[in-house]
Amino acid sequence: MRLIGIDCLCSLSFSTIDDRQDNVALAHPDTCDWLFKTAQFQQWLYWNNLPSHNRVLWIKGKPGAGKLTLMKHTLLYCQKTLKDYIIAAYFFNA
Repeated sequence: MRLIGIDCLCSLSFSTIDDRQDNVALAHPDTCDWLFKTAQFQQWLYWNNLPSHNRVLWIKGKPGAGKLTLMKHTLLYCQKTLKDYIIAAYFFNA
């Protein structure tokens, strides 16, 4: 059963899969940490009120406002904080 899962994941991979994420700049120190204190993030992180968000953290804003930088910062935070979880992330590159 596990091999089928690995085969499935491998079939979705391609050589430039991380290019978009790698090209997003790191956040300046202390600029994106505000997100982690919001009620929305806390509900998402700790699965509070699950029906209201279905485990989706929706980030929206004007073009060029820093959404991708915020998402990369959030991903790094979650990878550091949630060590016992499997985190799936993909940065779309149109």
